[in-house]
Amino acid sequence: PDPYQFSLHAELGAVTPHSVQVRYSGVPEPQDKYVNVYQLVFLRESDRVHGHLYRSPKDHQQYGENINEATDAEADTDDAAGTMDPHQFLVDQLKADQTYQLWLVAYLSNGRTIKSNVLDVRTLVGTLPVPERTGL
Repeated sequence: PDPYQFSLHAELGAVTPHSVQVRYSGVPEPQDKYVNVYQLVFLRESDRVHGHLYRSPKDHQQYGENINEATDAEADTDDAAGTMDPHQFLVDQLKADQTYQLWLVAYLSNGRTIKSNVLDVRTLVGTLPVPERTGL
């Protein structure tokens, strides 16, 4: 059997108003023997804005082109940053209360690609900032 005939499966992890964790499975070990790079594609349903994140199976670093929509004041401060599971992506700086589609593409060492299932997710409703009181 062809060792490159495997199924790439994506599943949702934690969802916040501005971020989504995506875990993946199904890739044989060692991953870097079969996969050169993973690409996570995400698409906002309302206006088709999209972005891409990349991850190397060798160094487990995530590189990206986040769509950078959230302002610093809106960004989550308690996201699972830092050490990440080598089988996950963290998509951050998303807009609150929006529907996104996400999927993975594995670029294989034999030149082919494998696409995962498509995930539909709605980010959580964010909290509005409290306006400063002005004296009238």
